[in-house]
Amino acid sequence: MSDRVEAVEEHLGTSVVQVSTTLSTTTADVASFESDLGPGVHALAVTRDPRSGRTDLVADCPVWRDLGVECPTAAPAELRTRHAGLAQAAELERSVGVRLHARTGDVTKTVRTSEEAALVVLAQDGRQLSLSRVHRAANAHVAMATDVQVFAMVGTFGGSGEGIAAGRWLELLSVAGVLVIVVVAGIGAVAQFVRTGRELGPVSVLSGNGRVYYAVSVWSLLVPTAFAVCAAVAVTWYVTTPLMADSADRLSALSAVGAAGLACAAVMAWWGARTASAAGLVWRPRND
Repeated sequence: MSDRVEAVEEHLGTSVVQVSTTLSTTTADVASFESDLGPGVHALAVTRDPRSGRTDLVADCPVWRDLGVECPTAAPAELRTRHAGLAQAAELERSVGVRLHARTGDVTKTVRTSEEAALVVLAQDGRQLSLSRVHRAANAHVAMATDVQVFAMVGTFGGSGEGIAAGRWLELLSVAGVLVIVVVAGIGAVAQFVRTGRELGPVSVLSGNGRVYYAVSVWSLLVPTAFAVCAAVAVTWYVTTPLMADSADRLSALSAVGAAGLACAAVMAWWGARTASAAGLVWRPRND
């Protein structure tokens, strides 16, 4: 399931979005909903037959022609389209045993009379849609509370477009939080090392060798931090092994994170040694 969600995000993205609601849609205004989304964006009604399990997409003939679909004038026909996003969505649904059919009809009437009202929203040129914009427009013209999801994930893959967005926000905020912790911990470690460096002042002055600070910095700052980074990368690889199948992407990401961690450790060790060395240079012998 994790691999399927990742595949939908990579290949389909938000080019085909489904809008659903459990509230009344008897006053839904699909035309205003489409116009609010901007030019070149179409909304198709979705109907499902619980007996046969068939899923129909309903639109009028001009919309079907814009999407590269032959207008089904008689009976619903299995969906065949040149529209990249819609074709990928149909293929993903077909992979789990659901076949999409195209049917000609009035979208507004279908939404207003359907027990489980749903719309498929997509752009004629297949561009990625803004989930927040679709959500605002749906709440304004379709129902007071709607659910906006990536179409091929609805009821099948267990994910949603909003889940993808939430996951990205989680990654961003997590990185920001980790950076704050790293900065605070790094400054604390360097401050402690500077205090230790003052104690090493007599050693450096009497020996005439300031490299003692760099040797101490390597063993007290660089080595423990490098060990922590390597351990974190190893643990992350082990923990995420059951969740993602693409080991190349994981290896690339963890290598980048590990390299960044080692670079930060080296900078922190150099900074500590440099600061401690400067503090040690001002030491003078006293009668103590």
